Amino acid sequence: MEVTCKFAHENGFEFFWSNRINDTHDSGHRPDKPYERWSKLKTEHPEYLFGACGESLPHGRWSAVDFSHKEIRDLCLQYYTEVCENYDVDGIELDFFRHLYLFKNVARGGIATATQLDMLTDMLTQIREMTERVGMNKGNPILVLVRVPDSVEYCRSIGIDLEKWMAKGLVDIVVGSGYFRLNPWKYLVSLGSKYGAKVYAGLSEPRVKKENPLLKRLQNPVFRARSAAAWQAGIDGLYIFNEYNTRSKYLSEIGSASKLKSKNNLYFVTYRIANPGSYLKDGAQYSTLPLLTPSNPINLDSKPITLSLEIGNESAPARVSLILYLNEKYSGGLKANLNGILLKYKKCTDDGLIVFEVPIESVKQGENKLTFSYGNEQKKLTLLDAAILFYRNPDDLDTKKLATLCFDN
Repeated sequence: MEVTCKFAHENGFEFFWSNRINDTHDSGHRPDKPYERWSKLKTEHPEYLFGACGESLPHGRWSAVDFSHKEIRDLCLQYYTEVCENYDVDGIELDFFRHLYLFKNVARGGIATATQLDMLTDMLTQIREMTERVGMNKGNPILVLVRVPDSVEYCRSIGIDLEKWMAKGLVDIVVGSGYFRLNPWKYLVSLGSKYGAKVYAGLSEPRVKKENPLLKRLQNPVFRARSAAAWQAGIDGLYIFNEYNTRSKYLSEIGSASKLKSKNNLYFVTYRIANPGSYLKDGAQYSTLPLLTPSNPINLDSKPITLSLEIGNESAPARVSLILYLNEKYSGGLKANLNGILLKYKKCTDDGLIVFEVPIESVKQGENKLTFSYGNEQKKLTLLDAAILFYRNPDDLDTKKLATLCFDN
């Protein structure tokens, strides 16, 4: 901590200490095969845990600690106090997404009670009072950041009274999204504007499986596109999680919307696939975003299906294509519209890709509507993926193969 703080400040960075509120990588622990960082606390106080060793829960993991216990909340406060009093941090993070477990009854299929919401709000209030006191004594403010689901209602159901925290000024920065995202970015922007808190877009690494080799999400043009869409919605900053390769090119490109206007950007309908119901019974009901990946396909027929897609400021000249991924080689009959404009079919591949030409005037900044219908009444067509490529720079190796398919040169 001391070395990292010193390095950050010598190089012009602010330094935040992040704590995973309920990390449960230890759920594989067994007495005969102990996890390498198994907590002595959990051995001595099994009553603090969500369940018995190895127990399977519908919406949680047995090794999580239950914040209904005052001892757990006090211990959390002590961790943050120790760090703030002894190290030159500029801020602290409460990472609720890693993992999203707070109360045992929620993990067993219930929702957080009003009392439990107050418990967590009281804990955060004490943490905030501590950061104010220590910051005043040091002569530098200590900011409070929380990483949470981007839905007030979802948060309340698991025990986080997010809107109350913002209204009371308990948090300075709210990072929305993690394993999953529930709303367009403008939802979080509106919430931040209402209460004067900064909001960051959480761009966790994609974990989509069975992708077509030309439609990979874990690459620079996709992170650029995600960032451009978030900036367009009005977010205050970006938050990257689980990025171990500091040489990733996109990290030096996404810090401002202006840098992204001249890039090749690849947008998808869906970027993350984790199920909100894993952490909360019926949690998927809070999602307002479309779900389309090779593992979550959509069947097309004559009835039109419309999917929303967020796009950033792509006003600079570009060649644009819509790329669809089907479960079979395309044989005709599919209609694709972008914001009410019928797109012209261009080509297909043997492995299920289809390319449509996209006139630049059909693209909007912000929310766009993709509509599909399939005219063959004898069968259904399975749509596995959908993406839009904005192509400007032929020297961008990440998009070279896809651009060759889309534009022939």
